[in-house]
Amino acid sequence: MTEDASADGLVLDRARLRALLERHGLGARQSFGQHYLVDGGAVRRIVEAVAADERSTVFEIGPGPGVLTAPLAARAGRVVAVELDRSFEPLLRERLAAFPHVRLLWQDALAVDWPALVAAEASGPAKLAANLPYNVAGPLLARLYAAGGTFERLVVMVQKEVAERMAAPPGSRVYGFFSVLTQLHAKVERLFTLKPGAFWPSPKVESAVVRLWPRPAPPVDADPQELLRVARAAFGQRRKTLANALAAAAGAPKAEVEAMLRAVGVDPRRRAETLSLEEFAAIATAWPKPAGTA
Repeated sequence: MTEDASADGLVLDRARLRALLERHGLGARQSFGQHYLVDGGAVRRIVEAVAADERSTVFEIGPGPGVLTAPLAARAGRVVAVELDRSFEPLLRERLAAFPHVRLLWQDALAVDWPALVAAEASGPAKLAANLPYNVAGPLLARLYAAGGTFERLVVMVQKEVAERMAAPPGSRVYGFFSVLTQLHAKVERLFTLKPGAFWPSPKVESAVVRLWPRPAPPVDADPQELLRVARAAFGQRRKTLANALAAAAGAPKAEVEAMLRAVGVDPRRRAETLSLEEFAAIATAWPKPAGTA
């Protein structure tokens, strides 16, 4: 068993992390948005939120120097860590030497076929943990949502503002398309916030840890893709009234759009940020599909 795999070595503080990185000639690459978590209490809370046990397989995105990987591996029956930066390989091989049930995949998480990977690698419940770089959090979460019920739960660390948008209710100043997308696919649970000092190097923003519970089916009676098409059109010109935004997006007469909205019980003068999922669903059901679609 290596030093880092000992009971006291699973959680890395700032000094030990820097020493480990320096020993392997590594640092933090700004182009990859690398900020390493060095708050031991936060690491433990994330591991607890994932709730890994010997029956479960945990998929980790962006293990980096294995700050979360080793504590997760101490609990999970299997860990599959997806990392883009292969310069971490010697460090991770050393740090994870005591955990033969960890598999490292050197891939871009944005290009992974997540349902196929989980089907091939998971035994028991599949869970996901990730400290998502600020520059790819939105696109990557969208891909994970598209994976449907692949995961039992997802525990992700994101920029605080991203977490706020994920959980925002209708009428909130930050409620938007990403809020609708997230809440259509998952129940959102904000767990805790982290100051910049919890990381090395310190970012300029605060972060938040969110637990997502994927929905087995949409919470509203509408085709999800049609609902998202309407939401995207509505939020695409969010300063306009709903009728004006939808009419512009569809190239349809405003009077027809107003009539459709009134027919489903939505005031055409409202704006997109005031609509609930149920109201978007009602509009999506009545909204004309693009030409050439079934």
